[in-house]
Amino acid sequence: MKKNRVFITGVGLVSPYDKTESEKLISENEYISNDSFLKKIKQFDYSNYINTRLKKKIDDFSMFGMSAAEKALNSNRWEKDNLKNFGIYIGNNLGGWKYIEQDILDLHYKKEKFSMSPYVATAWFPAALQGQISIKFRIKGLSKTYSLEDVAGIQSIGYAVEAIKNNRINKAICGASECLSSTYMKSILYKYNEYCSKGYFGKSNILSYSEGAVFFILEDFNSVKKRESKTLGEVLDFIDVFRPEKDFLDKTYSKLFQLLEKEQILFILDGRYKKEEDIIKDFVSTNNLITKVSIVNFQNLFGYQFSVSGLMELGLLLSENNIQGTIDIEKFTHIIIQRVNPNGNLSLIKVKIKKNR
Repeated sequence: MKKNRVFITGVGLVSPYDKTESEKLISENEYISNDSFLKKIKQFDYSNYINTRLKKKIDDFSMFGMSAAEKALNSNRWEKDNLKNFGIYIGNNLGGWKYIEQDILDLHYKKEKFSMSPYVATAWFPAALQGQISIKFRIKGLSKTYSLEDVAGIQSIGYAVEAIKNNRINKAICGASECLSSTYMKSILYKYNEYCSKGYFGKSNILSYSEGAVFFILEDFNSVKKRESKTLGEVLDFIDVFRPEKDFLDKTYSKLFQLLEKEQILFILDGRYKKEEDIIKDFVSTNNLITKVSIVNFQNLFGYQFSVSGLMELGLLLSENNIQGTIDIEKFTHIIIQRVNPNGNLSLIKVKIKKNR
């Protein structure tokens, strides 16, 4: 049975790095240690996306995500009360600690504290954003949340693509959101680099962190044709493996790099692990692909973003942000985004870029 083709037809961002941002977004750097800082979103105008009553019941990570999801829908003329056969696929690791942190402290240390906020389930858990998007846009299709560190965002797109290809749904809202600026989260970030360095890919190098959200609209070919949707790119491949051996990766990359003469790949690495970089550079060199494949990472620009990692780079590139002049996206025909985590998970997607978007 022939599988559906899957296209990216919308993108929405809430990010300090979005140069096209029309709402007032203010960010600032907050130091976690002497050599590490968090670029946090200090102020953002949610009024176009979230009413005051709901804002009191949800965490910032849900506000980031709901705003980015609605911006993605707005970017391609969707009627928000007519989202039939949509799925929701979300990456989030950390949930809503900013919302619940003080309640937990009071529960443990104040004798007179016997209750917590009635909105814990709508604010704290990683799946809270999935539920809020479902409620707001009345979406009843497949809904999933992934929480596997920085591969979670790639998984949200990849498994949405698989669902569309296999005709389980024909459209999806997918993306990721993280809020890192609670006191508890900053204490975790202080030691996170040390934890990562003990993992499968060896020593980790994290100098900074950032928060925000990015969402995409995916549609199958029939939906694109019927709506005459503007397309930004086509998702061709998705790989999701655990502790892959070198032989497996060589076969995987061989398949992904079967390019025509004039095609060029932008390969965006995680950027934290030298082992990951060595594997792909060795493959490219051994197979004489140096002129066909450009290997980059944006760790120095964006820092570590947990589930948003990788998706933020894709969202910025597809929404005509030039990532501070470092990449001319028009030179490339395809983007491959790869992410790995300390346990040894490796996820990647390959996107064919639509020219003259």
